[in-house]
Amino acid sequence: MLLKRSLSTHNLLVTLSFLIICLYVIICPHNKVEESFNTQAIHDIIYYGGNVSQYDHLVFPGAVPRTFLGPLVLSVFALPLSPFLSKTCIYPIARTCLGLFFLTGLSALANAARQRFGSSIGNRFLLITASQFHIMFYASRCLPNTFAFVLVLCSLAALLQGADLLFIFLSGLAILVFRAELMLFYGPLLLFGLYFKLVKIRPALILTGLMTTLGAVGTSVFVDSFFWRRWLWPEGEVFYFNAIENKSSQWGVSFSRLTLPFYWYFVIGLPKALLCTTFLVILANLLILCDRRARMRHATSLLLGLEFAAVSFVLIYSFLPHKELRFVLYAVPILNFMAAFCWESMEASITEHHARKRFKPVSRSGMKQGGRMSYYVRRLIVLLCYLHLFVNVFLTLGLLFCSAYNYPGGDAISQLNSWPKLAHRKDVHVLISNLAAQTGVNRFHEVHPTWIYNKTEGLEDDLVALAKGPFTHLILETAKSRVTPGFTRLYDVQAFSGVIFDWDNPQVLERVGLRSTKLQGYPRSCNDAYFRQLRKLTRKSTRDDQQKYWSETATSMKQTSNAGDA
Repeated sequence: MLLKRSLSTHNLLVTLSFLIICLYVIICPHNKVEESFNTQAIHDIIYYGGNVSQYDHLVFPGAVPRTFLGPLVLSVFALPLSPFLSKTCIYPIARTCLGLFFLTGLSALANAARQRFGSSIGNRFLLITASQFHIMFYASRCLPNTFAFVLVLCSLAALLQGADLLFIFLSGLAILVFRAELMLFYGPLLLFGLYFKLVKIRPALILTGLMTTLGAVGTSVFVDSFFWRRWLWPEGEVFYFNAIENKSSQWGVSFSRLTLPFYWYFVIGLPKALLCTTFLVILANLLILCDRRARMRHATSLLLGLEFAAVSFVLIYSFLPHKELRFVLYAVPILNFMAAFCWESMEASITEHHARKRFKPVSRSGMKQGGRMSYYVRRLIVLLCYLHLFVNVFLTLGLLFCSAYNYPGGDAISQLNSWPKLAHRKDVHVLISNLAAQTGVNRFHEVHPTWIYNKTEGLEDDLVALAKGPFTHLILETAKSRVTPGFTRLYDVQAFSGVIFDWDNPQVLERVGLRSTKLQGYPRSCNDAYFRQLRKLTRKSTRDDQQKYWSETATSMKQTSNAGDA
């Protein structure tokens, strides 16, 4: 009966997590530049198929190649719906499929925790994870890190269950296909598994490692060489580019465009991902440090070993100057296990205290002052464990609000695509600025086949090129005074770009505010000389096409008539 109740709670929490992921997909339907390759690849596989010459990665090649295996898997699920739905619907469906894969791994990890540490820790782990913003938000983002994260979750579940062959297979797949730097994560984990006898070195394990290496590299080379039109192993090139040639800075430096300090992941990055759960993780370590009996338990030793492996990975990664939260997000589920352990330990001790009191009543005068104080402290900690979920949800809603305004390019192109007066026009040539291209514009937004979506870089500041170019519309991050007089502003799109702290402001409530940037859509004025000439040429082209059509039809009818007479 207890097992049934635990499984129903588990399924309820997984369903809740799925609804949260769907909510994030709906509220933030666009992509950032980091997701660009996988997003464009999904589009091109669905709509161009084997016609690789039209693929975006050949038109706009990036710094290093990436694998097509992740987008290929998602495309298989989205492709059957493409004839019935618009492009703008297909992309959220592909992202939802990725979120389902992520939830499969998260559910497997929670099940493994339930079997290894108890059902309470597994369910609390799911509840804590669902209350945090970043893991659930990244679950549906088409990043190489997310594809790798799915395999990381499944491999952690296999490790906790002692399925070392499956662990080696999944970890090899994650390293060799998606993220080569995960070897820094799996190295400490492998040592952890060997120490606790979850991984046993034997011929079958070595053979699995060799077969995984050959299979993963061979599959990646075979598939990706077809799409890239040259022989290559993408993750091998990425590793050589970043580690050997030390050119990772060409990917861009973190948000400050400066080298972040060594401690950034520990002081800012991980607390930002964990939110208030950070305090539970710290408290869990303090409890284990102070409680000798807790340290002697095998389950506690396992959790400490997992945490040591995760912290070692973050510590090694901290030596790299280019720091982003998504690089170390794989450590967050392990830290959530520590928080769930703290919560479960406190509740279990209170339950045990009530059970002892029921069978052996103790008067208030007979209870020691220290024991009474310890009991009330534990109850306070349990209350804070429940309250921290509400604070996490509150902070998550704030982060979600900011993220909703973090994709101005996608919002701007969506407004232009749906503008009523442009629906039937076939002469639209829109210039998309660099900021717009990096904040949401992708090929799924190219819903009008006759329109030209131009992403040529460096033109937004060239007023002569804007005035004399063939553009009918502009999407720019430019003040109106800097736009050529031939264009008028059509609409504005606000974008979140940071938080402002003004401690000198006498109004206390106004000392903290939001900083925003703005994208504008500009149509060319109907009175502009170039626009009039363009419309004239368009009408002339239409008349010429009609005359050519009727001329060819008349010639064809005449030839048919002559053939009949013969």
